[in-house]
Amino acid sequence: MRIIHKLTSKYRIIFIFCLSVLMLSAVFFLNSCAKKETIQDGSVQVENFSLTLVDGKTWQLDSYKNKPVMLAFMAPNCPYCKMSTGMTNKLFDDYSRKGLQVISIFSNSDLEEIKEFIEHFNIKNKVSYNSKEVVRKFKIRGYPYFFLLDREHKVQEYWIGYHPTYDEEILAEINFVLQK
Repeated sequence: MRIIHKLTSKYRIIFIFCLSVLMLSAVFFLNSCAKKETIQDGSVQVENFSLTLVDGKTWQLDSYKNKPVMLAFMAPNCPYCKMSTGMTNKLFDDYSRKGLQVISIFSNSDLEEIKEFIEHFNIKNKVSYNSKEVVRKFKIRGYPYFFLLDREHKVQEYWIGYHPTYDEEILAEINFVLQK
């Protein structure tokens, strides 16, 4: 506070005013950053949505009531998405018979590019394309994103990005959801 004493009266008032504005701004900023319910919270119920699959059929979340769902948001040019295809294929192979629905969601509208991705990585689960609205709904800001929905279609867990070290945690969460 020595700085204030050295300032002239006029500058002292300006300094205090600026400091007050700065403090009020900080309060408003911190308040706006307070935790708000988003689709990425563990307690959020995901409302029904529809996707267009690469085979032309429509996929709806409500068609899988009482079944857990793994949503894999991907982009065909994403190296981490490419790396994650082994894991999503394993989920399909090992858990689809146990009730887990696995779907890869691409916002990209280039059907041929996505079909090449599917063929190159031997994707076994359902794949949607041109899904920009759902990508916005889930607030996807990069790829890949994985959302595990429980049987009530509440977000159980989500992962941003991918690395093979995630597999153990992903499998543990899936086993937990399947036992519920």
